[in-house]
Amino acid sequence: MVIGERLQTLRKQKGMSQMELASAVSVSRQTVSQWETGQTIPSIDNLYILKDVLGVSFDQLLSDTTDNDSKNDTPIEIYRFSYNANDIKTANKIVYEAHTKRFIWFTAICAVFLFLYFTSQTNPVSTALLIGLLIPVATYIIKSIIAFRKTEKNSIAQAAQKSCLYEIFLGRICVSVFRNEQLSEKIFVKEDDIRHTFQNNDYFVFIAANRLFIIKKEWLKHDSMLFTMLTPKKATVSQPKKLSSGAYALSIALFIGSIMSIFAAMVCTVAFYGNSVSHDSMWVFFLFTPIPIASIIFGIIQKRKGYKARKNIIAGIIMLVLLCIYGSFTFIFADHNIYNEDYSAVTRWESEIGIDFPDGGRIYTQDSNLEANNKNGVVYHSFNYVYYDENDVVGFAEDITSDDRWVEIIPPELTGCLPSSFMPFENYCYLLYNCDEKTFNCVPGQSDTYRFALFSYDKDDAALFITEYSLDVALSNTGLQPA
Repeated sequence: MVIGERLQTLRKQKGMSQMELASAVSVSRQTVSQWETGQTIPSIDNLYILKDVLGVSFDQLLSDTTDNDSKNDTPIEIYRFSYNANDIKTANKIVYEAHTKRFIWFTAICAVFLFLYFTSQTNPVSTALLIGLLIPVATYIIKSIIAFRKTEKNSIAQAAQKSCLYEIFLGRICVSVFRNEQLSEKIFVKEDDIRHTFQNNDYFVFIAANRLFIIKKEWLKHDSMLFTMLTPKKATVSQPKKLSSGAYALSIALFIGSIMSIFAAMVCTVAFYGNSVSHDSMWVFFLFTPIPIASIIFGIIQKRKGYKARKNIIAGIIMLVLLCIYGSFTFIFADHNIYNEDYSAVTRWESEIGIDFPDGGRIYTQDSNLEANNKNGVVYHSFNYVYYDENDVVGFAEDITSDDRWVEIIPPELTGCLPSSFMPFENYCYLLYNCDEKTFNCVPGQSDTYRFALFSYDKDDAALFITEYSLDVALSNTGLQPA
């Protein structure tokens, strides 16, 4: 059977007309007719396309093409290659460049994640679990790097003793490996067995039969078959079908819904928690994961039916990952035990300074170790943070406005009574209380060590911060100075 008859048989088995085949190969119908009648034969480039369009291998396409099978055993091209250390290193770089980039991105993301974790999380149990997970990952990465370097070193050492004879046939390659001029092994590679091909301006590198093959382009003839065989080709695929109007509308709705789901989650988190949004409220993001999941499922179903719905799958996966990341902050970063219902510290200050603070709220109290918290001459005794709902602070906000003890700007003469870490903010009200002299916003009467309480109220977020500390101050002719 000649190639024309074989081509006609395969075309009919595929259920294609001459016009359809010609369109797929980008030639005229007359050209296909001439191939099938034996007037002309397809070029090598067209044979590659025909192979993919008809879904057959070169052996199936070209079997029984001549009466003399021995012609198929004659190589079209023959090359003999030797390699040096630079060739081996360059080939490895080409192959592992994409993996290296992914590894760098993965390392950068992990570094950011660890930075955020260790700057906001002090739970020893979760820290131990995280370290326990990182140790095997780090061990695997280190072992992989060592193994790669060892393999590269061995390959370089063997390169001086090895050469390869490449015999190029139509649709296959025979590689004879010689060590010290003695034939060591012979490897047969069909084109369909070449799974991965890499290249740069100087090299072709391909993987087949779990082996790495290196070809330097300058060694090849300018019209070598290897350029066609090893250059990645665009797959010939049929155009996806268009969705019906109803399915298209659903596709757009799920796509937009997936994109907007993360913004909707942010809005709802603020709506549920008001101004008290924190890490432990991020679980709300999980409530919106069904939207991108539905988009992914819809896209997969339609794609299997041959419809165009790729954007639903991509958008769904991206948004699902983001929602899960943000939602996991509740379990990763938030410390569910930091808030309590012990308002004794607030009650104590209410009775001591005569100010009625709002009831309720989420309170976080931290008592300090005196020696461990002696920073820049300031000894911190306790910190109290209270987060209120907006409805709970309406009356309190009015009281602050009418109470002269609350100021928006700390007077300059009181700067020496403030801790060195103090930073003023807009829309804050402050009250500085001298616990020893029982005075408000006043310069101490003499140089000494004083105990202060700084009350800071955030009007925007309805939050009260109480910092109790001791500070050595000294009076001088030029004003109040820290001791």
